[in-house]
Amino acid sequence: MFKRRAFLALMGVCLVAPVRVFGDMIKRVIPVTLGQAHKGTLEIDTMLLDSYGKLPENVRQFYFAARKVFEANPKANFTDPAIVAAAKAHGVRLMGGPLLGDLQQDSVTIWLRPSEAKTLVVRVAEQGQASSQMFGTDVEKPGSEQRLKLFGLSPATAYDYEVMSGGKTLASGSFTTAPKAEEPTTFRLAFGTCFHKIGLHNPNLMPRRGNPLRQRSLPGRSGCSLRTMTSGN
Repeated sequence: MFKRRAFLALMGVCLVAPVRVFGDMIKRVIPVTLGQAHKGTLEIDTMLLDSYGKLPENVRQFYFAARKVFEANPKANFTDPAIVAAAKAHGVRLMGGPLLGDLQQDSVTIWLRPSEAKTLVVRVAEQGQASSQMFGTDVEKPGSEQRLKLFGLSPATAYDYEVMSGGKTLASGSFTTAPKAEEPTTFRLAFGTCFHKIGLHNPNLMPRRGNPLRQRSLPGRSGCSLRTMTSGN
């Protein structure tokens, strides 16, 4: 029986959903019940994969190839040579992320899972400003998780960031740093926890900026994610 956690882990940020228009929720096109989802067959898992719209074919093929690896070896992880080869063959350069965490008044940490052993660079700039800061790390093992801490930032400030590797942009997004702890202010806190197997396919749960298409994502083998953003009012 294919392990559910391995299945959950296959859904990286590469999984792209249909366009959400004018704030309306994207509707599910293939209904799958909770009981069906727990069976975990290839047929049902494929229905879940396409439940909110069919994904690009290269992403689907990477998913099926990686799923086969996890089904054959429940102890496998994303550094498995067969999964790395599948990512390369199907043009999937980022298996997971970016996700933001540990947001402070002067820093934030970005989590990613690149599929290539290349230098990973994150460029961050205040919104509306030309100057930027660069942070980087060398990825020694394809498929391994990476955490980059962006530091030296200003409190309660909106930033744009761009993730690059090999001269190409892998992902982009934005965040707002936390306000100064010693200054009274009003802020909003948004967070999430583990998706159920059905929920992780729902693009309405994980909106992303920087692309007219919305993306759904889930990092790591655990099937859990956490996003925190704070903004002054």
